[in-house]
Amino acid sequence: MNISQEYFLLVAQELNISHAAQKLAISQQGLSSHIRRLEESYGVKLFQRTPKLRLTAAGEKLVRALNRIKLIESGLAVELAQDTGSESGIVRIGLHPSRAFLLAPLVLPVFQKSFRLCESTLKTAQHGNLSDAFSLESLTALSASILFAIPSFRSCRWQRSAFTR
Repeated sequence: MNISQEYFLLVAQELNISHAAQKLAISQQGLSSHIRRLEESYGVKLFQRTPKLRLTAAGEKLVRALNRIKLIESGLAVELAQDTGSESGIVRIGLHPSRAFLLAPLVLPVFQKSFRLCESTLKTAQHGNLSDAFSLESLTALSASILFAIPSFRSCRWQRSAFTR
């Protein structure tokens, strides 16, 4: 994927050009320029800009296609890394928000430093919704995927007491 496509995916996720530009540390004008080039390249409008930014049907199709490309590229990176004997893969971590606040700043930097070829994704969700935090398609697309789901402390206590009765 090229940089304009990556920028497009972030704008499509945020549905706010100023927030996306801030996350990318570029100007809104620069980001709009990337989106405009994509629209010219494909010959379609990707966003409806009024009254509120939203994807057009063509924009939704492009999001789906680019997400498939990302999965293919990730799988290729894993396969190529396996050929070189490097440790690689995709780790998807689902945490309760209260756990994420405590654990993510401690665990993720150490993990990312130790396993530079591994891609990690952190999503948070309330108890009972962790399985929905990752779509089934993204979990089944690559056999190298691992999902960690760490429930809230309250649900851990409930599970522990359920087993001790």
